[in-house]
Amino acid sequence: MNSKSSRSSLPTDVTLGTRLFSWAKLVRLPNGFTVVADVSAAFLLVLGASGWLRSGDDTAGSIWPSMALVVASGVALYWGGMVLNDVFDIRADRRARSERPLPRREIRLADARLVGWTLLVIGIILASLIGLVPGVIAILLSVCIVAYDGPFKRTRIASVLMGGCRVLSFLLGSTAAHSVIPAEQWQGRVSVLGEPVWMHITPVTFAFAIGMGLYITGVTTFARREAIGDRSMHLPLGWFGMTLGGVVLALAPRFAGVLSNADVPVNWTKGWQIDPAVIFPATIALMIVPTLARGWTAWQSPSPKRIQLTIKSAIMAIIPLMAAITMLGAGAIPSLCVFALMIPSMWLARRFRVT
Repeated sequence: MNSKSSRSSLPTDVTLGTRLFSWAKLVRLPNGFTVVADVSAAFLLVLGASGWLRSGDDTAGSIWPSMALVVASGVALYWGGMVLNDVFDIRADRRARSERPLPRREIRLADARLVGWTLLVIGIILASLIGLVPGVIAILLSVCIVAYDGPFKRTRIASVLMGGCRVLSFLLGSTAAHSVIPAEQWQGRVSVLGEPVWMHITPVTFAFAIGMGLYITGVTTFARREAIGDRSMHLPLGWFGMTLGGVVLALAPRFAGVLSNADVPVNWTKGWQIDPAVIFPATIALMIVPTLARGWTAWQSPSPKRIQLTIKSAIMAIIPLMAAITMLGAGAIPSLCVFALMIPSMWLARRFRVT
């Protein structure tokens, strides 16, 4: 056996459990639950706003299967992006992150490349089965993922691309719900989210998506030099990005009247499951302030450990934030279901890196 084939081969005595553990590390398994949370929250937000959850009239039997499809699509796209991230970074990881599965040759590079691209295709197909608009969003999300993983990873727009991925992930869930809810369900309730402005995207769902995008852009910016932990502009820029994202999320229900052509002004305070003016912003603040406090400490006294703990806290905060959005649109029980994703995510975060 020559040296090249030796490097590409896996030990023959590796067990199935060991192989699965290596793949779990490659896709950063704990983080996947944050994607389940934001796609589900977007879908449930639209369900609640349409009044479908109160009527329960799923005559076509398509609502919940479509939710399962769009969640699976979001996860496939995320996992594909995680795998391709390490594929594109293989040379750098061999020098600086030799503990990752690909440098350790726990997974063949060719296998990872095939699985990564296949997952992106699967994600697009699953979204397209729901409707044209979710399929288009999935394609745009795949393009954004590849752009971040590949040519733009080391550029200044990398953080913006990562934020864009979360914008599109949220819109994937919301447009999927719009695609399967009968048009008559929206009668008298469309004003809650505002009038659709493009491809089933309403001002409120777009505001939530932008809020998540700003938040993740801030997290990614904050993490740019996590391994070094020195004082740089990435820390204050990232901290303000996370803060701005939280503010936009808290104020998102107020955007219902933006771009509205209705003769009567939209009453954005009516139609939600909780008060959108005070209680909802307070809930968002409760979920995000601990992370911002940790980030402030890391900014003032930077170190790799403080920065990495802030990033981990910021990623784990995504699920509670999505639970709050679910509570706003769909009520307590769906919100608790989304919040329950914290249990497997936190348990797995003890065994796998999330950054």
